[in-house]
Amino acid sequence: MPDHVLSVFGLLGFFALWRYGWWITHAVRAVLYLRIVYPRICRRARGSERISSVEGIHVVVASYNIPASDFAVVYRALFSNILESKIPGKVVASVTSASDEAVLRQVYNDMGRPEAIQCIVQFQTGEGKRQALGKALRALRSRCMTGRTVVALLDGDVLLEPMALARCIALLSSDPELCAVTANNSAVVKGSAALKAWYELKHANRHLNMCSLSLSGRLLVLTGRFSVVRTEDALDDDFIAAVESDYIDHWRMGRIRCITGDDKSTWYHLMRRGRRMLYVPDAMAVSLEASASNSSFVQTTSRLMMRWYGNMLRANVKAIMLPPWRIGVFTWWCILDQRLSVWTALTGPVTALVLAFSGFFIAIPAYILWTITVRCMMSLLVGTLHGHLNILWPWMMIYNQIWGAMIKIHLVFHLDTQGWRHQGFSRATSGQPLVAVSSGFLQVAALLSFLVLVTGLAGLHPVEPGSFAEVEWLFLQLMTGLHLPGPM
Repeated sequence: MPDHVLSVFGLLGFFALWRYGWWITHAVRAVLYLRIVYPRICRRARGSERISSVEGIHVVVASYNIPASDFAVVYRALFSNILESKIPGKVVASVTSASDEAVLRQVYNDMGRPEAIQCIVQFQTGEGKRQALGKALRALRSRCMTGRTVVALLDGDVLLEPMALARCIALLSSDPELCAVTANNSAVVKGSAALKAWYELKHANRHLNMCSLSLSGRLLVLTGRFSVVRTEDALDDDFIAAVESDYIDHWRMGRIRCITGDDKSTWYHLMRRGRRMLYVPDAMAVSLEASASNSSFVQTTSRLMMRWYGNMLRANVKAIMLPPWRIGVFTWWCILDQRLSVWTALTGPVTALVLAFSGFFIAIPAYILWTITVRCMMSLLVGTLHGHLNILWPWMMIYNQIWGAMIKIHLVFHLDTQGWRHQGFSRATSGQPLVAVSSGFLQVAALLSFLVLVTGLAGLHPVEPGSFAEVEWLFLQLMTGLHLPGPM
């Protein structure tokens, strides 16, 4: 076997140890949280004497062009959850039309106009979800006392399963140091079998990662689908400002206004203050998802990944600068891995292709066999933790790894590209005609540097130590977007 092939196996072994070792670490931590830590938290939290210490629930619901049938189901489930908790609730419904208000009133009347629930209707002005949330939070602040109350943030297409709200409140009530909680997610998907499997895998992976992170009392997002925050934090001026007008300052693109990703903004605001957060795995929030009838599987999932990964990378720009001792070393390392995994996910397939081009053709089938075997094992473990397994998951994992990494690489150099799934994507910077050109140029340069770095590390071409160090430095500079000291 040629020496360069042995070098490649060494390279692949290193990255496999990194990627799969990191994944196994998350899996072990998730099991510890689910089987040992969370049951202890529940035993401490559950009980009427605990939940009664919360005196009021304030819920902000943001809806945008939700079908009337879904709108009614969502509010009926919300009102039922408030009544189940036996705590008075105030709901601020941010709606888009008079028909939404009529449906809301009908649901309220059908449930007997419960005295424990007060509804406030606000009409959105068309400025976006962030402004609608900010307006609703300000309305709450003018109408309620903070005291021992909580604020729930709920998307208008999310159905709360029974007791979801009560279980979240119980945790906040039992732990004065706990600032916010977020719930488990699932989805009712109107689409192909492949799209349903893709959503299932997304939520199963989310379940695993959230459990792992909660072991450290931190999260990487306060999911906008449904989260509950202490009122003194949610109605704070800085919290509302983060929701309404968050931004990042980029060294090349200037100031980028965050259009989407309000849940990342609220998370960063609380994380920066060192606040504790937890995941509630037995509180379920079900999103009502529908794909566009004229969109393929790849089109639909690509739009969603563009939004989700874009939000993640924009938040990462600020979060990676937080000191590890404030947010926890494990959490900080997870934030760093978000940046590194953009590239490490492609190391295996790129190396296999390079080997094949160099004449070692068996590298392609060997890599495919290895990938399928590992993804089957990962799917089995994820399914065991999630309580459900789909035969399509191994293929979805491979799709997410390769196509998802390519989307992330594009977004690393186009952080100003934002948008909602049904409204298209646009750029959030203006007055910078060279930004698009420089973004494309740097993306190509980073990909070429990545290829040179991988082939150099694998010993597929001779590289002088000095020039190799320069390539490494260039790649890290391009990959992180940070100004790093030059090579020695």
